[in-house]
Amino acid sequence: MNEARHRRAADREQVRRLAVRMGCPLVLIECAVPAEEAVRRFQRRGPDPVRLDLTAGLVEQMAREFPYSGEGLLLETAARTPAECLALIRRRLGII
Repeated sequence: MNEARHRRAADREQVRRLAVRMGCPLVLIECAVPAEEAVRRFQRRGPDPVRLDLTAGLVEQMAREFPYSGEGLLLETAARTPAECLALIRRRLGII
């Protein structure tokens, strides 16, 4: 499992090539939230110890501008419960 942001298409392509080389299936799952929810979650978590430059304004901008690929399962996580998200992922993976 590779859990990462892969904002750039080139990054996703690198993961895709690795999966092919390793003979592994690749399932892309993109989680999305409205910008306002992204800011609420950021504020609830507090400062990021790695990204010290993050502010509520930057989080909002990043959430609004994130380039979802449309290549996989897009989960609107603010509109679904964790159980609903898991059920959709399991269905996509063929695990019912």
